[in-house]
Amino acid sequence: MRITIPAFLLSLFALSASIEIFANDRDKDKNPYNIYSKESWSEWKKGYWQEVAGPGGWLSLRGLFWLTSGINSIGSDAQNAHQFPSDTPAFLGTLEVSESTPDSVLFETNLPQVLINGKNLKQSELSLLKRDKVSFEHYEFFIIHREKGFAVRLLDKSSENSQTFNEMKFYPFSTDWVIPATLIKSSPKDTIRMGTVYGTTREEKSAGWLEFKVKGELHRLEAVDFGKNTPLYVMFSDDTNGETTYGAGRYIEVDRPIDGNNTIIDFNRAYNPPCAYTPYATCPLTPIQNVLSVKILAGELDFHKK
Repeated sequence: MRITIPAFLLSLFALSASIEIFANDRDKDKNPYNIYSKESWSEWKKGYWQEVAGPGGWLSLRGLFWLTSGINSIGSDAQNAHQFPSDTPAFLGTLEVSESTPDSVLFETNLPQVLINGKNLKQSELSLLKRDKVSFEHYEFFIIHREKGFAVRLLDKSSENSQTFNEMKFYPFSTDWVIPATLIKSSPKDTIRMGTVYGTTREEKSAGWLEFKVKGELHRLEAVDFGKNTPLYVMFSDDTNGETTYGAGRYIEVDRPIDGNNTIIDFNRAYNPPCAYTPYATCPLTPIQNVLSVKILAGELDFHKK
């Protein structure tokens, strides 16, 4: 069975997302700025918990395998190009990266228990669907595409990490950290360059600068623009990193302005990048211009710290 799998292009947060990021629970048609309450924050946290520890969440990842040009064999046998966990089939199949199909990866398997998008396809059938998921037993994998090339992201839907995790911690909710902001828009060609945890540089479209005040002092953060139907995405660091919050910084999603250039940054919803929870994420890092010289005493804490 030969399956063509188009690149699964995951954004940040994706999360989220996929990130790799989960969606905001904003209802822009009803009280657009009257949703920054403790109650809505609690509901947001439930959704975020599912993205981290729920079925198929970040804690269920079991591997990230970068593919090379040509044939890549996968399975638990050590002779495979990419060795999967010991309780997977010895030889699951092959993944082919070819210059003739630069936007997709060709998957071939002879195992009848392997499902593509929940279906056991016949030998002669091809799948051209986006976001294709290959599942077998309690495992699942899909293809992602990054600056480095194609990779297989493997997850275990029965992962003990997901089932036992209970360490998510946040600062207490405070309206002091629901802060008005003004978006200073970028030109259409402006981009943001960011490093990644896997040693590459990522370039994304810039939405512009969010200007806001903390205790009377003006600060600004540059936001990523993934399209008009998505919130603005911000990667930032502050003086709590390494003390009470994750050392590499945090992410936050900000509603697009709906009245001129005005919006709200709810720092209570700042959250850890997926790489805080798993080594198999592909997180972008905070760009240098988004390092704040202030303590943001809101949002998610570093779950490693007691």
